Amino acid sequence: SGPINPYFESSSATGANGISRFSRRSLVYNYGDSGPGIAILQRLGKQLQFGVAYSAPNGGNPTPNNGFFTGRYLALAQLIYYSGNRNFRVAATYVNTYSPANTRGLSGTNFGPAVGSNLVNSTVAGTGTVANLYGLQAFYQINPKLAINGWVSYGAHRYLGRGDGSTIDWAVGLAFPDLFKEGALGGVLVGMEPKLTRLSQSVDLGAGAGQADKDTSLHIEAFYQYRIGDNIEVTPGFIWITAPDSDASNPDSLFAWVRTVFRF
Repeated sequence: SGPINPYFESSSATGANGISRFSRRSLVYNYGDSGPGIAILQRLGKQLQFGVAYSAPNGGNPTPNNGFFTGRYLALAQLIYYSGNRNFRVAATYVNTYSPANTRGLSGTNFGPAVGSNLVNSTVAGTGTVANLYGLQAFYQINPKLAINGWVSYGAHRYLGRGDGSTIDWAVGLAFPDLFKEGALGGVLVGMEPKLTRLSQSVDLGAGAGQADKDTSLHIEAFYQYRIGDNIEVTPGFIWITAPDSDASNPDSLFAWVRTVFRF
């Protein structure tokens, strides 16, 4: 077992590899907030793994439109195939979510304000939102110094009693282990951040009835992670966002950083 996207996937605990939420993994895993829940992982032989999970961000809150079963929730099922030598893996994922009317999560009702357009992350006041998400993610270690990964995700949103919307995102990444130096890691990723591609004429998410996103916002990220001794990792890199908020009239955004991680 392990992450589908090992060279980009990081966590707040390690601070390693890809720095953005978008680059780490397919966004079907990032839908909504974390919270109390349950997960079961079962091996089906040596090359298949099946998992299910249920999470309720406000599960400990007994007030109306909250709680473990009556508030916001995320239910996930996933099947992963590993090749015999573990250099290839592919995961098919399904997620069902629900947000009651007029509720917002800590990171946004849907993907969160850090990822995707405003329309993707909007809901209709006074009604709940159900989403069915489908993701396909793959990784292939071509050789010890080159790996490729990618994913595509599709979301079907239903604004209860009002209408429907469709979303999509995708990404392709290249990882270069031991680039220029043993233990170093280079990474480049290009993808499309979550975009609302279709909206019912009966739904207005703030841009007008039936108005989906007009343009495509690309996310381009690169980093180089190297070690200084045994306890320090330094990672310079950048993120370039074209057409922020899926609107080409917005100027591109460019972010650069140098991240340093100390391990004790």
